[in-house]
Amino acid sequence: MEVVKTFIERINEVNDRLNGVVDHRFDDALEEAQRMDEIAQTMDAEELRIKYPLLGVPFTIKDFFSVKGKLKNGLL
Repeated sequence: MEVVKTFIERINEVNDRLNGVVDHRFDDALEEAQRMDEIAQTMDAEELRIKYPLLGVPFTIKDFFSVKGKLKNGLL
């Protein structure tokens, strides 16, 4: 959760100049981070590494990827 909050803060600081993030799904990202933090509390480090190797690594994707619940060219 802390990492996601830090990335959101940075996006908010620089995105007006870069316009690199056009679909702000910050609320969804924070909810997902909270769920992952809860899951992480139930596993040891090795189990986390194997099952969720990128856990805690926020990233963005280009808009040509389909994302469940997001419109693409006006279509779901």
